[in-house]
Amino acid sequence: LDWRWGDKTRAQAAMATASAASPEQVRRKALALQGTGDGQAALFLLETLVREHPSQPDYLLDLAVSLALAGRLDEALKRVRGAAALTPENPKALYLEGVLLERAGKKAQAGRTQEDRTKSR
Repeated sequence: LDWRWGDKTRAQAAMATASAASPEQVRRKALALQGTGDGQAALFLLETLVREHPSQPDYLLDLAVSLALAGRLDEALKRVRGAAALTPENPKALYLEGVLLERAGKKAQAGRTQEDRTKSR
């Protein structure tokens, strides 16, 4: 793991704090950590949420954003596509997929993906 965004101690402390919290409390904590620049702790929390709640599209999308901020675009795209499979017309998933494809240098694919989704509605 890459600890450049925060240290292991803070990430572990965040996990310990979250262990007794509801999933939504954990999500809010992760997003707050991400917002303050502690991306590694946010990733730990969001990965845990997704492991425990794999069919929750919002958690998958939050994890995708966190992964993208860490420069892990392929992993982020995988999570976005997982969320899109659960909720095919989710506007956030559609938007994030296009943004990630463009950032990965796949602009033409991003356009095709958006067209395909629009046609299937």
